Amino acid sequence: MRAAYFTDFIDSLEIEQKRLEKVKKASGTDHLVAVMSGTYLQNGQPARENMASRMEKARQVGVEQILELPLYTCLSSVGIYGYSASNLLTNAEDIDLLVLETIDASYEQLLEITYLLIRNEKDFQKQLTAYKKSGMTFYQAQAKAIGDRVEGGEQIMLHPRNVLAVECIKSLKYMYSSVKTVCIPEISEFWKEQGWDEEWTEKLRERIMQPEQVLSDTYGGYERRSQTMLAKREEYADFDQFAALIAAETHELVEIRKYFLRLILKIRKLDVIHWQLRDFSAGAQWTKLK
Repeated sequence: MRAAYFTDFIDSLEIEQKRLEKVKKASGTDHLVAVMSGTYLQNGQPARENMASRMEKARQVGVEQILELPLYTCLSSVGIYGYSASNLLTNAEDIDLLVLETIDASYEQLLEITYLLIRNEKDFQKQLTAYKKSGMTFYQAQAKAIGDRVEGGEQIMLHPRNVLAVECIKSLKYMYSSVKTVCIPEISEFWKEQGWDEEWTEKLRERIMQPEQVLSDTYGGYERRSQTMLAKREEYADFDQFAALIAAETHELVEIRKYFLRLILKIRKLDVIHWQLRDFSAGAQWTKLK
């Protein structure tokens, strides 16, 4: 039997070893695949350590194989990240189990939330839309709508770690995948801040001076967002300050960060359409470490 789990190897060697041992215990196997981001993390920041350093850490703790998710996956939403990982693990055909870290949530609670999202009934859709119109971000509105139907659901779904777990379980259900899931308590913070080097501030300063068409044509860009950026770009101080300014109260800060990174990397909407046609797997890398 082989099991997979998520880690970006940005924690200390001791914490990564602790995570691996917990995964081994939960899965009952020593044959593990670590699913990780590449240069860019799910918190919308570049990794402080380069891939060579992080892969060396994986070797030291005893990981058998690494699945590095594609660039577009890492710079997309938690939902797409979960779908892409689930799709790649399912197609691998030799992965039996996915071990998910969660925060104050049992597998049974996550499964109940998953089925609620799969049903996506009209009254749920209407309530979600109403909460968004009231000024909530998408994930805040989704958590609130879930909490109205599942006891403790709102608090559960305000944790990005739990959102990823639900998205993975949901994707595996949609695929009729043979990959099973099991949950363990979170080992370390999923949304850990890495900080920014000055070069990213300068790169973004240059890119936000582009015409509206360039801003809108970037993956995740649209007319209203582009106009807001144009109107506020004279207030630009640094990467995170401008991300917070554009996110305001109605958008997730992490999603704005990812949009800015896509803007800097010149990832257009057309590029992502091609990636989607290749079933979210273009650019994924499997690496054996033993």
